[in-house]
Amino acid sequence: MRKVIITAMIAVVWMGYRDKTRPTVEPQIIEVAETSDDKLYNTAALFLKSKESLSLKPYKCPGGKWTIGWGHVMTKKERRLYRNGISVKQADELFDEDYAKFIKDVKRRFPELKSRRKIILTSMIAFNIGMRFTTDGLGKAIKRGRDIEPYLMQYRNAGGRVSRGLVSRRKAELELWNSSRGEFIAAADDYKDDVRQKIRQAYRSI
Repeated sequence: MRKVIITAMIAVVWMGYRDKTRPTVEPQIIEVAETSDDKLYNTAALFLKSKESLSLKPYKCPGGKWTIGWGHVMTKKERRLYRNGISVKQADELFDEDYAKFIKDVKRRFPELKSRRKIILTSMIAFNIGMRFTTDGLGKAIKRGRDIEPYLMQYRNAGGRVSRGLVSRRKAELELWNSSRGEFIAAADDYKDDVRQKIRQAYRSI
């Protein structure tokens, strides 16, 4: 009898845990969360989310890696933890963890950058192309405070071909790079509708 009760208790706990990890139904009003008091960070986060896809269920990316949320590559533990899906809030939390790693890495590799805006912008670029640019022409231009356009636009290929999407993304990054602090912060509003639409699509694909 005791064994039956313990088994039943475990089942109840598991069901509660599983329900917490399931995505909820699409709300009538979709709020785009600003996850930081840092306005520069929020603009960069919204920009990146407007360019990434959002999935509340695990999927394999073209590179064969299990992914969830805003392009978060899952660990083995997360594959078990999130196998039933995640909420938008959890996706935002995973994004913040991933982006924080890029910011930390940029600070370490680019000690010359004293401007918080330039650190955020460089991290934003790294989020898409990785940290391999730190030792090439783009990295050197950033370190020396030179024009980055000819070097940034080299990162526009996908599958050996020029990608229109990447060309558009590089131009948008360049525009933000050359903007003032006020213009950069104000640009956050430009990306909210795109992010809101991606959240709506993610709910509908559950």
